[in-house]
Amino acid sequence: MTIGDVAKSVGISVQAVRFYEKRGLIKPGGRTASGYRIYDDEAIGLLKFIKNARIFGFSLNETAALVRLLKSSHENSCSDAKALIRERLRKYQEEMAQLNSRYTELSSVVESCPAKKGCGKGMGHDKGACKMLHKLYKGG
Repeated sequence: MTIGDVAKSVGISVQAVRFYEKRGLIKPGGRTASGYRIYDDEAIGLLKFIKNARIFGFSLNETAALVRLLKSSHENSCSDAKALIRERLRKYQEEMAQLNSRYTELSSVVESCPAKKGCGKGMGHDKGACKMLHKLYKGG
């Protein structure tokens, strides 16, 4: 398949295919007589693997390490992959804790508004200033 066909079939851009090729994560299987890159099933499979790794939040360096492990016949490749995946899970836990904290803070901002249906005169605002906006301005 040509680069455009591969990109379309994998669901990534042509630029992404070229980028992963420059980083050494994939390589074309050859070239046509007119010089176009041709990609084989192995390269397509690797691109799908790379796309999935990136969707799961692995960095480019982590993804490259996973690709190396995938291609490796080393007996420790499974335990090394497990370590990388566990680290990704640990990072997810941190991110979820941060999101939960932000959710709680932002919920308290909304709850600080005395208006039931929206802001207006006589809703406890000083010169039209919204309490929620003040809380956001002050950092929650």
